[in-house]
Amino acid sequence: MKCGVAAAQALSNMVTGNKELQRDLMEGELLPCNGAAANKGDAKDTVFWNLLSSASSKTRMAGLVLLLNSIKGNSALAQLLCSSDKGKAVAQKIGQMFGDNEDDDSETKAVLYVLLSQLIEPGCLANLLSDTPALDMFGLVEALAVYCNENKDHNVILDVPGGFMLLQSLSSILKSVHRVLEGIWGNEAAGSNGSIETDYLVSTHRSMAATVSTLGSLTTDCSAETTDQMIRFEVPHRVIELLGLLNTHLPRIESARAQEARSGEPVSEDTATKQLFMFKRDLICIIGNLAHRHAAAQNLIRDLDGLALVLDHMKIDDNHPFIKEYAIVALKSLLQDNAENQEFVRKMDNRGLTADQDPKLAASAGLLPKPHSN
Repeated sequence: MKCGVAAAQALSNMVTGNKELQRDLMEGELLPCNGAAANKGDAKDTVFWNLLSSASSKTRMAGLVLLLNSIKGNSALAQLLCSSDKGKAVAQKIGQMFGDNEDDDSETKAVLYVLLSQLIEPGCLANLLSDTPALDMFGLVEALAVYCNENKDHNVILDVPGGFMLLQSLSSILKSVHRVLEGIWGNEAAGSNGSIETDYLVSTHRSMAATVSTLGSLTTDCSAETTDQMIRFEVPHRVIELLGLLNTHLPRIESARAQEARSGEPVSEDTATKQLFMFKRDLICIIGNLAHRHAAAQNLIRDLDGLALVLDHMKIDDNHPFIKEYAIVALKSLLQDNAENQEFVRKMDNRGLTADQDPKLAASAGLLPKPHSN
């Protein structure tokens, strides 16, 4: 074991800053012997996999540092890692290690993040997630969420060749999450005892959290081109679809205190349910971000019933005391310079949101009073 660590450290020192040795090592480990193609072989045959699979934490760390020093600053080698079958398996294992490591302050977690950042920046993550990423790959998306939160210039990961394909993966994750939650609530409604493994539920929740966080960052002050690509890959569709599902099965509570007074018992607060309520807020924020100064997005959101959903959250909800304020901000973006959306809101008299019925609330959302005819 000590020999393996020493050998990995020595090799790591050799390849650091030496592009020729970096290339030789990566191609030698990831490509078939004849170098003809990058689509055959078993990752378990690579030195990287063996180091990362060790029971020794020191050996695993040595493997991480070796791989980091082998690709650092070299986007071509990062692309090779994420495009070859052997390399994809290794990279996905690193994502799994990142997700499994719950000590955010540990040295190992820091190295994992730096390594995954080398794959995120050149736009390699889309290759790892593919068109239909599994929900148990949440570690990769969590690393992306951290990266997007720490780096405000999101063009770094979207303006590279194939960068926008990442949006397709994120859209697909939300679709999978919707399917899982719909199945759970469908079984409950039917009185079915069908159970879902706890690990799968955890993967679903963490995938949802990371994806929603990432989209929240990517849509904040995003360019019109980015919003166009979001529409292309049906991100608004998936966001509204998921918000609608949550709204159906997690109805608002106008006054939890009133319920307590009637029943004489505190209203139960399931932690998992409370966390799902927080996603409603974040999804509303994404809708508002997408609609900001983008007429096509504003109209699409209305056509997908997203505008009606936002309006439905402009009421007090003790599950989330501030969700009304988030809805007002989103509504302002949806109504800005959009006469059709403004007219749609005016017709929602039963919502109590017309300029005549609630002028203060309507004004805060950017809804102008309808001119009176003489």
